[in-house]
Amino acid sequence: MSQAYRIHLRESETRVLHAEDKVSTRLELLEVLPSDQMAALLRQALQRRGYVDQPDGTLQRQLEKGLITVDPSEGIVSVSIQEQQEVVHTAEKDVPFYPDISPRNLRKVERQLLQEEIDRQFATSQQQMQKGVADQLEQILGEIRGELDAVVNEVLREALKIKARQMGQIREVHEDITTGELTIKLEV
Repeated sequence: MSQAYRIHLRESETRVLHAEDKVSTRLELLEVLPSDQMAALLRQALQRRGYVDQPDGTLQRQLEKGLITVDPSEGIVSVSIQEQQEVVHTAEKDVPFYPDISPRNLRKVERQLLQEEIDRQFATSQQQMQKGVADQLEQILGEIRGELDAVVNEVLREALKIKARQMGQIREVHEDITTGELTIKLEV
């Protein structure tokens, strides 16, 4: 009778995992003025808030974990986030074998099984990382929603004042910042 031996196998692998997510939306900007004038007002309002002009005509602002891009001519806002992380996964196994079985063939089969386990671990890590990025993107959207609403309101107030000047002589302007109410009295 042959005696059983044990082979200890260990596989380890390092990979750089990448996860990214992006969402785009359109600002609800009323066309009080022609679109080029509305785009110019939007550009100015965003620049006052730290957005930087890009060669392609968009404006961008880098956040700690994301990037906001605004196309003022189309009113499209895109928020993107990227993350990469170096991850190490290890799998190990003790395998019994008998002298009448080739240890080389046994190692090959068992190492392949260990590699499949490592691949599953990386797939799980990738899913968790992607979910984390999506959660971060949702958080960023919540943070900038109020800011973008304020920008839209600012642009609309300014556009209404310009439109009122085009229609006649402005006699009185009353703005209530807390309610967002704007009253313009003019003489036509």
